[in-house]
Amino acid sequence: MEDSATTIEAAPATSPGDDCRAGIDRACCIGFDRIIDTDLPIEGTRTAPEPLGGNEDEAIRICWGRAIPVPTSAPPIWSLAEDGLHFAAPGVAEYRCTPTRIDVIPIEGAPQDMIEALLIATALPAALWLQGDFMIHAAAVIPHDRTEGALAIAGPSGSGKSRLAAAFMARGAFLVADDSVAVRQAGSEDASRQGCAGLSGGYHLWIQGGEGTRAFHPVADARARRSARLAAVVVLDDGSRASRTRLGAIEAVEALLANRHRPSVPRHCGLEPRSLRDAVRLAQRIPVYRWPRDDADALLDDAVRRAIMPDHSTGQGGTR
Repeated sequence: MEDSATTIEAAPATSPGDDCRAGIDRACCIGFDRIIDTDLPIEGTRTAPEPLGGNEDEAIRICWGRAIPVPTSAPPIWSLAEDGLHFAAPGVAEYRCTPTRIDVIPIEGAPQDMIEALLIATALPAALWLQGDFMIHAAAVIPHDRTEGALAIAGPSGSGKSRLAAAFMARGAFLVADDSVAVRQAGSEDASRQGCAGLSGGYHLWIQGGEGTRAFHPVADARARRSARLAAVVVLDDGSRASRTRLGAIEAVEALLANRHRPSVPRHCGLEPRSLRDAVRLAQRIPVYRWPRDDADALLDDAVRRAIMPDHSTGQGGTR
């Protein structure tokens, strides 16, 4: 569904005066180091603390509209509007995304779990791209022997990112993100909140014999982190010639661009120049490795993993 449509057409803008569904109790939760104001629970988010903390200007409000009939003519999957980007998932829902609001309009009869899955996997990352983050298709953990500094495990769907993150968790690591990592570059005005973040409330693992289904494994708050400094990126590669390799500058930029999460968003919104700039800056600041997928468990060895993650106390590597 990521690249099924390339035609960009103007779409009606979402009225800023539109209200979320009346009579629905709303709740604030934390995801991607943002306050998320929602009228339905979002899997993987964490309960918001009191006081909330964070920058309320970056809060994302999610509103669910009334279900609509299946359109007689299929709209383009991606379309630009005055207020942001619209994503139409055929037979599922329409998502109207701005930097600070997502309106979800379900299609009548669509499975609720699919509507929510695409909200998490596509609409939220779209809003984060629009806010200025660089989105990586990765899981991220803070190893058990570190108080800061996250390892991002990138790769295509099915490459074993979540499985490896779960193996780190079994060894005492802290979860920062599952499947999608939002990265902020050093140089932001709010220096206290730079780094990487995601949905740290749990991770998904494939069910053996489950015919392509994944089960959600919640993570206790004590084992989750709202955000972290990004210390290194490992890209899992199942190529026959893959080897443990720290990538040079150009290869690192190419790897980061190839492993963006929902790259259709920057392409359709004219954000490719910014995306390239951010990939270059990220490659300059942290080590990026290509790692054989069938050798991924070697990263669980403390000596191996320490060798690829610079110690921030020495002033080497990382974004902060």
